[in-house]
Amino acid sequence: MSKRMFGRTTIVVVALCAAAGIAAGVVVAGQVDILGERESVDQSIRDGKLTKVAEVPGPPSASRRSIFVERAGGQLCLWDAPDARGLIRQGGCNPESDPFAGGQMFVSFSYEGGPKAQDVRDARLIGLLSSSVAESSVALSDGTVRTLALRPAPQAGNGLQYFAYRLDPRDLRRGIGPTMVRAFDSNGRLLDSDPTGFTE
Repeated sequence: MSKRMFGRTTIVVVALCAAAGIAAGVVVAGQVDILGERESVDQSIRDGKLTKVAEVPGPPSASRRSIFVERAGGQLCLWDAPDARGLIRQGGCNPESDPFAGGQMFVSFSYEGGPKAQDVRDARLIGLLSSSVAESSVALSDGTVRTLALRPAPQAGNGLQYFAYRLDPRDLRRGIGPTMVRAFDSNGRLLDSDPTGFTE
């Protein structure tokens, strides 16, 4: 799931989610044809022209996942993937001229398993944020709020930041998942907020 799922993205792409059991509330790559960009993006994916931003943290037993960015056909894509050349990638794309689709962040929520939260094996939230964002957090369905650590993402673009958050498997087993991601400025003013679409 990516920024469009939160309401503003022009395009959402999920490329080659070939493994059984992957569900992320996604829109297939065919929608890129609307702007005539599917071939360029698909070719870039096949060529493996992804730039790694960071590993998604997790315990040693967790699946290895990383944040990648890709620029192709005038799009900036944000991917959650095991590696740069794997066929399983979850995420989406926005126009490179407006990567935050009028907001301050570009977020992707990906998971394996489901559809019920109790059946999700692994879930991650990743995001790119503008330099205007000083703090970001995620609200969970049990009412708690977790701060998302922000770090520079020079690989993605000058001044951009990223976060990578893996949900606690114990929360997932209890049906607890992320409901809203928020971004704040240095004065604590809300700059952007997006629902994840998570339902118990």
